[in-house]
Amino acid sequence: MVPFNYLLLASFLALLSQGVGDTAQRDTLYKKIYRTINLRDYCVRLTNATHAIGCGTSESGTTGTIHFVNDDDDDDVQYVSSSGKHPPYAVVIQLNAFNSGLIRRFVNSSARIAGVLINGTLQQPSEGNQSPALECPNQQFGLYSDTKCSPVWNEHASGLSYESFPFPIYILNAEDMEDIYDCYKKFNVPVKDDTITYPLCKVNMQSFMYAAGDTTTCMRRSNGLFGAVFCDPLENPQVWGSLFPLVQQEGDSSVSREIVFLAAKMDTSAFFHQMAYGAENDATGIVVLFAALEAIGEQKRKNRLKQEAMKPIVFTFFNGEEWDYIGSSRMVYDMVKGKFPDIENGPADFNLMDIKYFLELRQLGLSSGGMFYGHQPNDTRSPQDTSNTLFNTLQENAVKSDWVLEEVKETSSSQLPPASLQSFLKASTNIAGLVLTDHHEQFANKFYGSIFDSEYYVYPNCTNLPLTRNLTNVASAVARTALRLAGVDDGIIENVTAKEDTIKQLLCCFLHNSNCTYFQDLLATDDQRDKLTTNVPLVRYVSVDGSTPFVESIIKLLAVRFSGRLASGYEHTKCPSDGTDLRKWYTMQNADNHSRIQCHEAYVYEYTVKSPAFVDGNYDKEKNQYSTWAESVWDTPTVVMYVVSDDQLEDVTLGVGCMVLVVWFALVFFVTRRIEKVFIEQ
Repeated sequence: MVPFNYLLLASFLALLSQGVGDTAQRDTLYKKIYRTINLRDYCVRLTNATHAIGCGTSESGTTGTIHFVNDDDDDDVQYVSSSGKHPPYAVVIQLNAFNSGLIRRFVNSSARIAGVLINGTLQQPSEGNQSPALECPNQQFGLYSDTKCSPVWNEHASGLSYESFPFPIYILNAEDMEDIYDCYKKFNVPVKDDTITYPLCKVNMQSFMYAAGDTTTCMRRSNGLFGAVFCDPLENPQVWGSLFPLVQQEGDSSVSREIVFLAAKMDTSAFFHQMAYGAENDATGIVVLFAALEAIGEQKRKNRLKQEAMKPIVFTFFNGEEWDYIGSSRMVYDMVKGKFPDIENGPADFNLMDIKYFLELRQLGLSSGGMFYGHQPNDTRSPQDTSNTLFNTLQENAVKSDWVLEEVKETSSSQLPPASLQSFLKASTNIAGLVLTDHHEQFANKFYGSIFDSEYYVYPNCTNLPLTRNLTNVASAVARTALRLAGVDDGIIENVTAKEDTIKQLLCCFLHNSNCTYFQDLLATDDQRDKLTTNVPLVRYVSVDGSTPFVESIIKLLAVRFSGRLASGYEHTKCPSDGTDLRKWYTMQNADNHSRIQCHEAYVYEYTVKSPAFVDGNYDKEKNQYSTWAESVWDTPTVVMYVVSDDQLEDVTLGVGCMVLVVWFALVFFVTRRIEKVFIEQ
């Protein structure tokens, strides 16, 4: 006879296996109890050489009672901060209420705040919204690390993006916000005496960040014995190229090639990185450079430009510039080391001595009355004659293109604006540089580094005729200036004009709908086109190695289309290879016939940039020479909503359950000890 306790064990295991195996029932039960909230984005942890910024939770997460807070209602804030009877609270706010004043009030009551949930429906910003960036972006890593910022470029700054928070902050989709509000309205709305009774609607939030302390500590832990990675340096490709191939000079290679260098920055920032759209900062600069490249490239495609008859024109879209000039400082670092470009048998090495003119396009979308400003270094940083030539040439072409250029010269009380040019001027005094902007002393952009720096701010509904006309005129002048400085004949230059339709299309694709026809035409396969998202802008946060934001691919292919030409013999077919190290071939969709593809050739390259600090392993806190920003590794964050009963009822339920368990085990023990008397064998 089989012992009774074995029968009990077998029955228990059978029941257990049935419960474990029935996934559908288990999932159904889970969904009846819990509601998983979809996250649009969330605040993450970053570190540099001195400290950490951002958000996170403990490894076990945090739980809070849901409460909606109206920014205009001080009673709501007081309720979660002091008077509410069921802390900690998961505070829910509207997007337009997301500002430093409100968030810092929550920080001051952090013991009662479990987390912040934000309604993520992007809309026209209100006057209460701010720039979460710093007053003087990148100040410690440019030309003025040892001096006070003058002027204060970002007068609307709150610095919120560079603070550390003791609770998580999430931004949600509108559909999930409706479910949260329904649960709150049903269970959590306080009555007149500010009390609520059980059951309560709560959320559990988990977004544990592995990085802690600073980058030095985090990288040391990541390089430990067990191979675990706690943080990654900010790095990703940036795009550069030239109109014609850069070939080595005959004879003395030390002679300068007098390169005309055009630059813009491809990345931007925001408190929520996956909502970093940067309409004014600096999508406007990007599209102007592309429109200028298209106008210049058109002359090349018509065989009006001859390489041997002009100086080289080089263009670069820097990446990581928002995070202490990662892209530009790495390029300068490699030039100084004689390692740029690091392509075997590729373009001839060129260095800082080869750059004669440096024209950088920054924020250009908020010009007042067609007025733009050319910021130039003083004569101790840059050769006076060539600097004057650069400014005068651009000013002359500005007049012809119907806009006004005002000179802003660096003085002891007026510094250069945040720009990649500063990285180059730190290492060389032989470059004539100019930073073109729409502002004189303070940013015209009230939402620099904010999620509100979006299409709604600059280009709503893909319509803003004064904006596109202004940017087209600027692009025309930039193209003509580059060709004039490169030594091209005036007879050719007078025919160079940027296309307003290109400006319109690019702004709409970058800021409104990345799944636009203009971008689709760049991509040869459906797999590539599937990466574009309808009615969503391109995210331009630099991120870390391996994430490969799709914006780099789009920037590269746009540069190919505008500066290159159809490959001879492959106008209606895919490229036979990737080309050579010097000349690259790129297969794209035929813009005129989407059922066919074509091959383009161009001198356009990707260049993965990581701060020199991670190359040298130099995290010196005092020098502030190179960026040390790293991003934490994290597990996938989750927010789960559920309803809980009274704590006392839960205690009673647990007590009764324990009593039943004890009684059950006592009964089993009693029966087992007397099994032969209870069950008489026949």
